[in-house]
Amino acid sequence: MIKLFPQIKTVWDEYKLTLNSINELEKELTTLSDNELKSKTSKLKYLASISKKVVLDEKTIIEGFALTREASKRTINLRHYDIQLIGGLLLNEGKIVEMKTGEGKTLVCTSPALVNALSGNGVHIVTINDYLAKRDVEWMGQIYRFLGLKVGLIQDGASIENRRKNYSRDLTYVTNTDLVFDFLKDNMVMDKKELVQRPFNFCIIDEVDSILIDEARTPLIISREADLLVEKYFKANEASKYLENKKHFEVDQKAKKISLTEKGLNLAKTLLNVDDLYNVQDPWIPYILNSLKARHLFFRDIHYILRNNEVIIIDEFTGRIMEGRKWGDGLHQAIEAKENIQILKGSETFASITYQNFFRLYPKISGMTGTAKTEELEFENIYNLSVSVLPTYQKIKRKDESDLIFVDEISKWRAVAQECLKMYSTGRPVLVGTTTIQNSEVISHLLKTYNVPHELLNAKPENVKRESQIIAQAGCLNSITIATNMAGRGTDILLGGNPEFKALSFTRFILEKLIQEEEFFVPGINLVRLKKALKKNPKLILYLKKNLDILLTVFDISNKKLNLLETFINELYNQLLIKYKEKQKEESNLVKSLGGLYVIGTERHESRRIDNQLRGRAGRQGNPGSSKLFLSLNDPLIRVFGGDKIKKTMQTLKIESEILDYKFLSDSLNTAQQKVEGFYYDQRKTLNKYDQVLDKQRKVIYYLRKKVLSTTFMRDLVMEFSEGLLDDFIGYLNSQNQEGKKLVLPKQILCLLNRLSISNGIIYNNLDKLSTLKKFLYQQLWSSYVYKEFRYSSSTDSRILERYNRIIFFKYIDFYWYKHLENMNFLLDATSWEAYAQKDPFLRYDERATNLLNLTLKDCRDSIIFEIFISNLILTDE
Repeated sequence: MIKLFPQIKTVWDEYKLTLNSINELEKELTTLSDNELKSKTSKLKYLASISKKVVLDEKTIIEGFALTREASKRTINLRHYDIQLIGGLLLNEGKIVEMKTGEGKTLVCTSPALVNALSGNGVHIVTINDYLAKRDVEWMGQIYRFLGLKVGLIQDGASIENRRKNYSRDLTYVTNTDLVFDFLKDNMVMDKKELVQRPFNFCIIDEVDSILIDEARTPLIISREADLLVEKYFKANEASKYLENKKHFEVDQKAKKISLTEKGLNLAKTLLNVDDLYNVQDPWIPYILNSLKARHLFFRDIHYILRNNEVIIIDEFTGRIMEGRKWGDGLHQAIEAKENIQILKGSETFASITYQNFFRLYPKISGMTGTAKTEELEFENIYNLSVSVLPTYQKIKRKDESDLIFVDEISKWRAVAQECLKMYSTGRPVLVGTTTIQNSEVISHLLKTYNVPHELLNAKPENVKRESQIIAQAGCLNSITIATNMAGRGTDILLGGNPEFKALSFTRFILEKLIQEEEFFVPGINLVRLKKALKKNPKLILYLKKNLDILLTVFDISNKKLNLLETFINELYNQLLIKYKEKQKEESNLVKSLGGLYVIGTERHESRRIDNQLRGRAGRQGNPGSSKLFLSLNDPLIRVFGGDKIKKTMQTLKIESEILDYKFLSDSLNTAQQKVEGFYYDQRKTLNKYDQVLDKQRKVIYYLRKKVLSTTFMRDLVMEFSEGLLDDFIGYLNSQNQEGKKLVLPKQILCLLNRLSISNGIIYNNLDKLSTLKKFLYQQLWSSYVYKEFRYSSSTDSRILERYNRIIFFKYIDFYWYKHLENMNFLLDATSWEAYAQKDPFLRYDERATNLLNLTLKDCRDSIIFEIFISNLILTDE
């Protein structure tokens, strides 16, 4: 019999032997003491550090994974399932692992992180926000610390010293933005002691699709404040109020671009009182286009919020605010002008890099997420990362129901509110996902009119503070939760609620009552010892008042040597935890009988992954659940990609129903999403393609900086640069000779020759003997520098010349790199027009960028040498 299809090899088949070996070793490790486990890890660490192998051997992997599993059981009472070990093996091989929500991604990465940390070269575990980094280092960090490894944490606002200390540890938990900005800052320092990062080794990226796909559209930039023509922004903002859509300008919603019509150009000229909007000396066109974008494409509580008279961007993929980030090319200032913020600040780029080029600096990277398969092609093409989908531990029981499509938004929002009311009356928990703050507040307002209690989670600061508590209790009976995008929330939704959060919350409530010295009791909870301790020592009440937040960190309570007060608080917390765990079991069964968590989506996102992230909140770990999307023909995705076509079809078919349930509508939406995904993929691919050119140049500059940073004797670099300048000068003299042109020496060259005690006559008299002249110039240069060294060696600090020269090198390297980045932006704008002349803009950009870098490096070198030889440090006798 002929087999028509080959047998598909599953992950179970592929890792069966390794998995069996880990499981066999587990039996042996359970008999060992804690110290013996630590000793085994130390031995592995020693062998890994001296082997110098880039690829870990099978024995180290098996033993490291088995040790991690045993340490996890003993510290956080979690045992890695076999499928979680397979996930770890895939991560160790530098792959992306797709695991559904609630399947334990946080635990999965501990094994590969540990085995790759054994070499001592460091492992970075990259998370999407500070909360997740802190949570994971406190929770999973117990496993590593138990086995004798050091764990670091980088948080926003940490000092340079703190960052250096934490990056030096075996494993470091860090957010993607902190990691990249620390890299850029390290390439701006002027002393090796200021460096915070080590050479990269291995990183595991949590929510890898959010970081490498969603956030990869724009580069990360370090900038400084610059002078700004504030008046132009406000004038352009006023003018934009009088320009009408479709009459004076056209809006491309897909590409988020605006173009002026002939009428628009003429009216703009009149309003601004200028003859030419495109005047190179005094351009107005970028200001007017940005003002129109700010007015018609970027909206408050959708794309940004206003806080303390400041525009703060909202991350459209995670629903979080992005502190310290700004839109580029004047758009941010245009939005500020629209919002009538009087103090506008400009910016100049000092350093930049894209996520694509940054993460390619690691010898090995891997990642995990709940949604990656739809973007597999991009991961493979750009990052050379394959995606493996892990089966769930238990079969998924979630039902994804057909979309409901409404004719208008009012009908949609009313239907969502009524559905929430219906579920609330039965007790079934509901999670409503929205795309913007504005939409989340619309549904919140409607629920208030229906008297439906609910929680609201969006990017507004007052809501963000309670993020983990809100999400943790979204599975309780009668719970209605409204939240903007669910990527990277980091807290599982447990049916019946999260007992740990409830116990912690009630512990806080009781302690606050005790601080106020109120008499009360809680049924089933023994407070006698705690009350006695506080009455006996009033100072404890003051201590409790000051340190309440620190004392109520669950992970601290369970993992440090406790003083008497902390012991009593721990006892209280554990009593409450037992009580809430029992209650959660009862409530969970009741919620399951009602159908589990019900997820309602209120829009289709631009990417199917974001929809899947929301749906994935229901039906975790084999629980029942369901999801349904409530849509309208006015939703952005439908409106931009085919809304008019759908409306015309409805008119043709004479459809007047409020709710539309037609297959062609769902097919149109699927097609629209695929179009958007394709559009943004092309955008990221283009960004990556152009940034590859800049990346090569960045490596040249950063290599040069590192060379200056690590050079012990600056004389070698000074002479290398000086000889390069003289070689170019001799080349210039030779070309002038051959072409018979009159020789004109630049002013700086004349100053340099004067400093080297060389008269103009020597140059003119030896134009026919350039090899002799070159040798003479070299000798004069060397003797001049040796004399300079001799002078400074007799000063109070013989290293002063070394330090001075290093500063000069950095001063000009940084200055010319900053100017080069600015010129590269101009070059990008200029070459983008080449397409209209039937030329490939990228080829022109690549060619001109190379020439531009060569000129930048030459100018930088010349400026360094002129400064070193022509200027004088003032020496004193003091």
